[in-house]
Amino acid sequence: MIVGVGTGRSGTLTLALLLDGCQNIRCVHESEPLLPWEIDGRAYKDKLAEIKAEPGRAEVGFYWLNYLRPLLKDVPDVRIVATRRDPVKTAESFAAYMGPKRNHWLDHKGVGWELDPLFDDCYPTYEIRDRHQAIVRYCTEYNAEVDRLRRKYPSQVLVVKTEDLGTIATQQKIFEHCGIPKSDRCYVAGIHHNKRKETRDQQDELDLTALSTTGDSQRIPLYVGTYRKRKHIETCLRSIDANVKGYDEIIFLDDSGDRLHTKWLLQYGQVVALPKVGHSVAMRALCAHANGRQLAWIEEDFEITGSMDLTEMSEHLYHRPYLAQIALLRQPLWADEKRLGGVLEAVAANGWAVRYVLGLWESRGWFTCNPSLWRGHVTELGWPNPKRVAGRDYSSEWIKSKELRELFMGEKLPSDWMAPISEKEPRGYSFGFLDGIRCHHWGHREGHGY
Repeated sequence: MIVGVGTGRSGTLTLALLLDGCQNIRCVHESEPLLPWEIDGRAYKDKLAEIKAEPGRAEVGFYWLNYLRPLLKDVPDVRIVATRRDPVKTAESFAAYMGPKRNHWLDHKGVGWELDPLFDDCYPTYEIRDRHQAIVRYCTEYNAEVDRLRRKYPSQVLVVKTEDLGTIATQQKIFEHCGIPKSDRCYVAGIHHNKRKETRDQQDELDLTALSTTGDSQRIPLYVGTYRKRKHIETCLRSIDANVKGYDEIIFLDDSGDRLHTKWLLQYGQVVALPKVGHSVAMRALCAHANGRQLAWIEEDFEITGSMDLTEMSEHLYHRPYLAQIALLRQPLWADEKRLGGVLEAVAANGWAVRYVLGLWESRGWFTCNPSLWRGHVTELGWPNPKRVAGRDYSSEWIKSKELRELFMGEKLPSDWMAPISEKEPRGYSFGFLDGIRCHHWGHREGHGY
């Protein structure tokens, strides 16, 4: 059983939505009837029976505080998650939310304040006329009781800061504390505890704290980027099933902002759900989640048409430390590619040397988000923002290519390596491609940087 608590105006709704997004969990937020502040044994037993009657049911509500001690005794394996926000900020949020006419923390009997039959009985009352001061006291006492319970039941009570709920690292702590299997988890990077809308600049500043990773470094996760809901993903998944070998698990990076689509994806793998942040921020989330691990990447609008053996590709990366990635070639798509007869022909025409070495095409030209296997150092370096320099716009993918060409950590490059026309001594990463066209790109640019 999972129960979430918090003073109110402290991220409890966000916590409930996070838990409810996981497979095999139905989490409700402040379901009626609410529990009164003064302990009501009958109401508590009815609420407990209601939750136990539904497998996978969880509940988040501020009113649970005084019932946690009996709950911890009655349900020894219960897991409690408490949100924590600064009392002063909480009081300010309550004031903005309730307006000037309600005060749950004073036994006013309708004199000077409006009665609220739903919520008045769910909070303590004080002989304090100043509502702000009363709320601050309530929050302070509430948090102190949670801390006492955390010290007494450290394995059952977890406290998280409201401002950290949008970080993947904190979500991982919550999922692990609650015993939610990895296959059922749904990470939601950048979620906020209230419903205000963020500007594009604020979205670019989302906290994308990385997950720590453990286990065999040879295990290769397959990340699938999606944002168009069902438009391409089913074709992509069928092609993965038919032609991709050597991956350990599928992890969807879902930027659709659609909760129903996220739940649909959970049938096939883990999901990192993003609130329509756009390509650059989504790629930063990808790098943060991978946290230095080697990964395979496929965007939803690609159909894999030829063999993509990740184990074999990983062997190539191991023996060629100067390569940042190995990618699949797609069909000619842009005008110069069609005119010249292929992707690599266009790369060469742009001044970058291309050569064929023991089963791979190698070039210093560009890092691609086409289906590919990435060296772990690529994700460790993170993902850049697009930039505008001297009146020209540069995509994050272009900037990533430039950064990798200029930054190399590994063995010295072969002395006979062919440099692009514009450089005499290559010093950074290069990029590899499997021979032959092995994927088809069905999509086109539809906004948000995709």
